[in-house]
Amino acid sequence: MPATALEARDDSSLHVLRSRGLELVLSRLEFARWPQPSEEIPEPPLPGRACLLELGAPMGANVAFLNRYRCRLYVADVWRALNGLEPLTAVEEAARALPLPEDEQVHAVFAWDLLSFLEPEVVSTLARSLAPHCGSGTLLHALAYTGTQMPLLPAAGRMQPGARVEFRADTPAERPNPRHSPVALERMLPGFRLRHSFLLPGGLQDYLFAHE
Repeated sequence: MPATALEARDDSSLHVLRSRGLELVLSRLEFARWPQPSEEIPEPPLPGRACLLELGAPMGANVAFLNRYRCRLYVADVWRALNGLEPLTAVEEAARALPLPEDEQVHAVFAWDLLSFLEPEVVSTLARSLAPHCGSGTLLHALAYTGTQMPLLPAAGRMQPGARVEFRADTPAERPNPRHSPVALERMLPGFRLRHSFLLPGGLQDYLFAHE
């Protein structure tokens, strides 16, 4: 089976797919593999000094997976923090939602499918709060649904070897998909520019943004 093919499972809410965007993020963390910057991969941080920001929920499997890169990992769990709040309150809370020390520099951000669930103003506030922690080339990886419907709640993404992601929706219920265009996503993420976009099996789009 090709590496990019969707692996069938009995559970229709579960997809296992290879993410080229995730592969590029992980490649940046492999200092020994990328001793010099390349056209696709900005200069990597020194071993043991990478800082990663997880915007999704904490997952023990992902913490264990990322430990091999000897990095510092911060988990924001922004959906749990902001879901259900009034719009203005959510924007105000988003400005305080990132659990980063003042002097921390982030090398990569995992947004999963949250850009489709959070209001654009909330996403923009998160991006502006993140900006002081970004250098040129800080990467942001995201997934988006391509159909008119998407799961009712954000899916859980579990990293696997080979840049594969086990992506599971917690409920079969659905909601309308905002279907943000790449241009709209860049507007929602001030300071970031789209570097790569890959169409994945299972109705998903793989995005990789880089901070300027």
